[in-house]
Amino acid sequence: MSSITRCPNCHTAFNVTAAQLAAHRGKVRCGKCAFVFNALECMTAQAESPADAPVDPTITEAVADETAVTVEPQHGAPHADNAVVAESPEPEPEPEPEPAVDALASEPASAIVAEPATASAEAAPSDYRPIRTIEDDALLAPPAPPSPWRWIWVAIAALAVFVLLTQIALRYRATLSTELPWLRPIYVSACQSLGCEMPLPRHAELLRSDYSELSYVPGRHNLVQLSASLRNLAAYEQALPTMELTLTNEREEVVARKRFTPSQYLVASEKNRSRLAPNDELRAYLQLDLDKLDSSGYSIYWFYP
Repeated sequence: MSSITRCPNCHTAFNVTAAQLAAHRGKVRCGKCAFVFNALECMTAQAESPADAPVDPTITEAVADETAVTVEPQHGAPHADNAVVAESPEPEPEPEPEPAVDALASEPASAIVAEPATASAEAAPSDYRPIRTIEDDALLAPPAPPSPWRWIWVAIAALAVFVLLTQIALRYRATLSTELPWLRPIYVSACQSLGCEMPLPRHAELLRSDYSELSYVPGRHNLVQLSASLRNLAAYEQALPTMELTLTNEREEVVARKRFTPSQYLVASEKNRSRLAPNDELRAYLQLDLDKLDSSGYSIYWFYP
């Protein structure tokens, strides 16, 4: 004898037999919404009319520990309703085709085909809702609208980055214009507007002393004259360096040392020079009164203070 049970989630009615209910203590899984429930607690009265029962080919499975088996409803059965499937330890032979095994089954098991429902069931309500997990609800939830303050903070952060980069560019303008010569006209124009100075590069290692000579002025034993030339080996303009002259005696002892600025050592024809162009040469000329100093040697050192 069969009874009718109803899924408490989707309200679909199914035929179950006493043997099926006893095999797994009434525990079944709805084939329509996959809800697991106790069929003994959800039994429906037999007085329902067959016309009221929902006709749905969905398969219901019986749950037994961790193994579940699914079969098709019996072909040709009158008033075919949703079928209930339960696992049985001793399968009964059936003339019907072999049952299709559910993908959840971990190992093969025999299946029992439930009889079609002989009693009617109420129509399933229209507010049927499938069971969803917490992850499903999170994925289906609409995204929260962006806060208007978000764009204000983005604008403030962008402004702060711009100010920081501007300060770095101004602080290292000489170095950047040296490494990237195309930036120098931009820096010059910007400094004219901002009231800052655009200094020329100062790389003393790219300066080479080509010629120098220290000699006494004829007829003047206390006067010496220095002639020297300096070349810029850099591929860019450089500032004029400072020249340091050191005088030594016969014992290589320093008797005098003095530094001269460009306005002091430049020859008369180059007094207005303010920079040293790439591969350009400047000439220095000095007259010094040694008075009573005894000097027989000298050395020149070009540098940037």
